[in-house]
Amino acid sequence: MLKSKAKLIALAFVIFAISFIALNSTNYAAYLKSNNEGITNWKVAITSDAKDLKDTRKIKFELEDNPNIAKGKIAPVSKAKAKIEIDCKNTNVPIEILATADETEITNPLKLSAKIDDEEYILGTSKIFELEDGKIFTDENGKKTLTLELAWDYNGGNDNLDTTLGIIGGKISIPVTINVKQHI
Repeated sequence: MLKSKAKLIALAFVIFAISFIALNSTNYAAYLKSNNEGITNWKVAITSDAKDLKDTRKIKFELEDNPNIAKGKIAPVSKAKAKIEIDCKNTNVPIEILATADETEITNPLKLSAKIDDEEYILGTSKIFELEDGKIFTDENGKKTLTLELAWDYNGGNDNLDTTLGIIGGKISIPVTINVKQHI
């Protein structure tokens, strides 16, 4: 009797362990097409400077060179960019990208703008990338680049504000959230 209880407990533990591993093993998603043609591939990686962005990471904005501004310094008319790559190669479903940014720390005269693959993109809106039936995202069309640009506009009328901001200096934190999902 005691041996059968031990076997039952051991079996329950093995089933629990297998279920836990199966539920938490990968970051892939798949769905079955309605016409039962088969299972669709779904794999997306988000990176910046070749670092995987599965969790929260700091992304460095690179300052553009400006002959009128000291190297590594920001001043009116300065621009800084950060690039985030969304790689969906070998995925054979349309994707939808939604990027949002908390602009709480960005004050006038600083402005944040975005592009996806060099096309203007409004943060907080969805961008859908379609595929023809039977096609997949490849090296040529499967990498999408989200570029964030922080610009210090020179408004010409408030030099005192520009000087104060330049003296204060400091760092700006811009939390950005990127969601990529299957667009069915």
